Amino acid sequence: MMASEVDTVKGEMLAALDAFLAVQRRQREEMEGGRLKRLASWREERQRLFAPVQRYLDLLQGDAVLRADESFSARVRDKVGELVAAEARLNEAAREQYLQLDRQLAELRRGRKAVQGYGPRVGAMPLPRFLSSRT
Repeated sequence: MMASEVDTVKGEMLAALDAFLAVQRRQREEMEGGRLKRLASWREERQRLFAPVQRYLDLLQGDAVLRADESFSARVRDKVGELVAAEARLNEAAREQYLQLDRQLAELRRGRKAVQGYGPRVGAMPLPRFLSSRT
């Protein structure tokens, strides 16, 4: 790789890591805020943004010129460490959101049972099985 190509790859790699970190931050904020309307699209977005990260990390592992730059390798290691830590925080936020939704669902179930207790048939005698026009 030529020096200009190396610099371009380095810039693109750091930009890809930063983009993925930004998405992780935004998704964690949305998760913690209970804004889950876009939850279905998160997986696709994460896969789309992580593909270049993975490609650049594979390139870093296989390219001796990139690996030789210790300061760049250290920056990438730091960014990957941030990425792993951010992923752990996102997982914790998802777990908290799940527990909160589970509690709300349990409350709704209790409320539904209580409302059913006020129905017209509570404590009433059973209706006859057959209706007769003679009586």
